[in-house]
Amino acid sequence: MKRLFTIAAVTLLTAAIWAQSPQKMSYQAVIRDATNHLVTTQIGIQISILQGTSTGTAVYIETQTPTPNSNGLVTIEINGLLSTVTFGTFSAIDWSAGPYFIKTEIATAVPLTTYTITGISQILSVPYALYAKTAASYTETDPVYAAWNKSTGISIIASQVSDFQSSVTNNTAVLTNTAKNSYPAADATKLAGIDGSETKVSAGINITVTGFGTSGSPYIINAAGGSKFTHYIGELYGGGIVVSVWKNAGGVEHGLIASLTDIATANWSDMLVEILPLFAAKNPIDGQANSTAIITQSPLFEGAAKLCVDFSGGGFSDWYLPAIWELKECYNAEYIVNFILGANGFQLANYWSSTEDNATLAWYIGFSTGILGSNGSKNSDSIVRAVRKF
Repeated sequence: MKRLFTIAAVTLLTAAIWAQSPQKMSYQAVIRDATNHLVTTQIGIQISILQGTSTGTAVYIETQTPTPNSNGLVTIEINGLLSTVTFGTFSAIDWSAGPYFIKTEIATAVPLTTYTITGISQILSVPYALYAKTAASYTETDPVYAAWNKSTGISIIASQVSDFQSSVTNNTAVLTNTAKNSYPAADATKLAGIDGSETKVSAGINITVTGFGTSGSPYIINAAGGSKFTHYIGELYGGGIVVSVWKNAGGVEHGLIASLTDIATANWSDMLVEILPLFAAKNPIDGQANSTAIITQSPLFEGAAKLCVDFSGGGFSDWYLPAIWELKECYNAEYIVNFILGANGFQLANYWSSTEDNATLAWYIGFSTGILGSNGSKNSDSIVRAVRKF
């Protein structure tokens, strides 16, 4: 049986979801034949978006004929320039009516329309951001003022200032707003000229407000995509590319940035037996502490950690060799990083962490599989990528 190993099928809407969502999805897969060999010749692929279940009705179908690279990796854009749509309209998909599933059918031999490899997986939350654009803004018109008649207990509604003035008597109502004044409702001279601009709307977290609240310039309230973070994975920021974001217990946002290119291919250290104090570079989460411990011992190491500490990419000088957790965050962001950086993205090879295992071995991650390894001899070569935090 022929096999298909799917790496990712995600949408990249991180940059400006509140502006205009791109009507496309990115899909990536590794193709192997029945003998488990990589397929590197042109293939045919049919993509179907199924609604409801994995056997549901197709709402969109397209075909493409891409050619995998030397690693058998094929990357396409669903509803992209190379797509041939055979059914439905991608922009007409109602993402609120999910769940949706993506069905892929692969043909590896001519004719490229005889599909012999099939895979189905559920489309998770990211593509539904396409639906968010339909509810991204709200327009407020002039407010309606209400006066209270204390003798009858009836609320008198007035949609215009003139109505408001004529219906309020005996100083029974107070109009309060953020223009720093509270007016007795019967004081017509002070009420004159109110057009709604005295009512203020303040922006909140991830909310922007424009306009002046008048009939000629109504308030426009926009939700910035609903994200609780200012920064996002894949953002070009801080001299590199963001691979992870989080908030501490106090709600302060932090993140991890990877350098825009690999620094080198080098050994972990130039010494087979370390002389570091016990546990000095064994921290699984703090690569900066590990790197400092490594480069400040005597005699000085000339390996991966020092290369990162000496790096000054993007105008920053606080780079270091990532700890194993930080390197895992780089691997988790591999698809998005490689989509944005292209040839400068992560390679399908082993990358050093700054976390040592013992006197002769250090931890690394194979970016082709995500497998964590501790059998990396410190004087052997692996790829070095620097990181920094914000």
